[in-house]
Amino acid sequence: MLGPLLLLLLLLARPLTAEVEQTMPLEVKKCCDIGSIMRSTMDHAAQCVADNETTQWAPVFTSEDGLRTSIHPKGGFNVLAPSLPLCNSTRVWPIFHYFDSEDRLVLLETGWLRHYIDRDMGERHYDYEPRLFCMEKYIGETGLEAQMAVVCAPKVEVNTEVKQLIMYLLDPIFHGINMVLLLITAIIYFILPQLRDLLGNFVTSLCMCLIVVYAADLVRLYRGFSEHVSFLAADIVFYVGLLATFFWLNSMGYYIWKTFRSRNVFLRVTDKRKYCYYSFYVWGSTLSMAAIALFCHFVLDLSNTNIPMSQRQLGFLGLSMFFLPIAFIVLVNVFFYVTTAQAIARMTTYGRIHHKMKYNFNMFILLFTILTLAWICKLMSQLPYDTLIYIDVFAMLAQGVLVFAVCVCQPRVLYLLRRHFGSENCLFSCCRPPSEPTHTFDGDWGEEMMSMHPM
Repeated sequence: MLGPLLLLLLLLARPLTAEVEQTMPLEVKKCCDIGSIMRSTMDHAAQCVADNETTQWAPVFTSEDGLRTSIHPKGGFNVLAPSLPLCNSTRVWPIFHYFDSEDRLVLLETGWLRHYIDRDMGERHYDYEPRLFCMEKYIGETGLEAQMAVVCAPKVEVNTEVKQLIMYLLDPIFHGINMVLLLITAIIYFILPQLRDLLGNFVTSLCMCLIVVYAADLVRLYRGFSEHVSFLAADIVFYVGLLATFFWLNSMGYYIWKTFRSRNVFLRVTDKRKYCYYSFYVWGSTLSMAAIALFCHFVLDLSNTNIPMSQRQLGFLGLSMFFLPIAFIVLVNVFFYVTTAQAIARMTTYGRIHHKMKYNFNMFILLFTILTLAWICKLMSQLPYDTLIYIDVFAMLAQGVLVFAVCVCQPRVLYLLRRHFGSENCLFSCCRPPSEPTHTFDGDWGEEMMSMHPM
């Protein structure tokens, strides 16, 4: 109910934002006064002088693909003169575009300035925001005319050896390790009959969503190396997978909470109908929230429309619509944890299914803690601090390893693995089948069909 209502409000707000977007004029900064140009002589460096020509300088807008020139922006444009770029602590850098020069300057229809560093105008370029440059007509010492731009020098990230090692070597390796561990976890819970119940299907689905998250994040790591990949698509896949992961965790918590509140509980090896219901809830909620987030990004986020396609990524409004549902799910899971823990504390007798559901409840608590802490690190990494990014790198590593440890590296699962896949000829005792069944981890927790009546 909340999703459609929010979408309706956003649709009603769209006409207002569209009108503002269409009527808002672009602002182009002119380095000199109106009626002046930049000129340099043998005796003087470049300076603003009065222009004796009758034709005033005016910006020429070009489409991003370069196929259309002399474009008139929808809302028109204003020339601010004189107006130098706001460079703060960075130095000012002049660029000259004249006949047969290596540098090429193109004023995009979005108001951004694109600087090509080769005369062929290939893929090597840098885009400047409107506040970071001013343009002017320039006449050199020999009378050669050129297009001139004064820009703020791009910030060059200091990629130390340690940063390069962490971001572009260790982090991809960590992602590969996590993807393998999560795939092993999903396969184990899918093929072992004793684990292929409703909770086991939750774990399998959760691990598959995390694999998609790591795969999309692996693409996002090399954002600065290529423009042939749609990094916006990688962002969308990443956050959709992350949102689905938390919805599966929420389904697990709700099922356990509901089980301890029910007077009669029936467990089967695979409850297909219930799993289908939960699947509809997870993917319906995920796709609905993703549609709202993408609507906000592509339609309502005005700050994103003037960014060139090669540099576009998910904006603040779109990220907010992905992070807010996860924050709400975290609060709901906290409620499930508190109320279920109180219900367990009030119980005086335990049946076989009680023991199994308490075991599943403990696994839910650990998974909830791991995923929530990793999500908090991912949220904090959006801030412009390298330390938080490094913390997020190691949190992503710990997340997959800990999920594998919680779901697989426990006595019951290890016992089942030894019983099904152990060999007497194995050199190590840990991979041999158990000699005699134990009463605690023999896997007979009533998976077939049992009824529970609380005392």
